Amino acid sequence: MSKLAQKQNKSNALSFLILGLFWLSFLPACDEIETYSEIPQIEYIETTIIDSTDALGNPKTFVKLLFTAIDGDGDMGLNDFDTINPFTGMYEYNFFSTLFFVDSAGYDSAPVPAYNFRIPYIEFENHKAYKADITVEFQYFRDFLATDSIAYEFFIVDRALNHSDTVLTPAISLNQVSTP
Repeated sequence: MSKLAQKQNKSNALSFLILGLFWLSFLPACDEIETYSEIPQIEYIETTIIDSTDALGNPKTFVKLLFTAIDGDGDMGLNDFDTINPFTGMYEYNFFSTLFFVDSAGYDSAPVPAYNFRIPYIEFENHKAYKADITVEFQYFRDFLATDSIAYEFFIVDRALNHSDTVLTPAISLNQVSTP
C-alpha cells in the first residue's frame, strides 16, 4: 500500500472517530420520554389568600389553590358540551373539594356544600400525557371565614372517570393575605 493510501486511510479513520464522538456528545442531551399512569396524579403547590371587595362593595376573601395535575393518556378536562352520560350527576364536574376550618383541635369540615368545578378540556395530538399547573379560585364572604386557618381536601377525575389520589393541604393561615 502506498504512503498516500496509508495517509488517506488514517485521515478517514480520524474523520470517522471525530464524527462518532460528535454524535455521541448529543446522546446525554436527548430527553427520555417520560411515561405516566393513566390514573391522574395531583400534587399541591401553594395557596394565595387575597382580601378584596366584590362589585357591590362586600368584603370578600379569595383563595387561589395551585396544584399540578398529570394524566398519562391526556384525557383530562371537560368540554362545555360534555353534559350527557357519563358526564352527569357527580361527573358533571372533574374537580372536587371540601373546605375545612382548622384550629388547635384539628380539622373540622366547614358547614358549606362541596366546591366542585369543571377543569376545561385541552386537545392533544395522539392523547399525549397531560401535565399542567392548575389554579382554582374560591371566594367567600369575609365574615364566613371566622377562623384563623383553613385547609382543603381535593381530587380530580379524568374523562375515563379515573379518580386521582385525594390531597389534603396543610393548614392555610388567613392572616397572611395579599391585597389586589
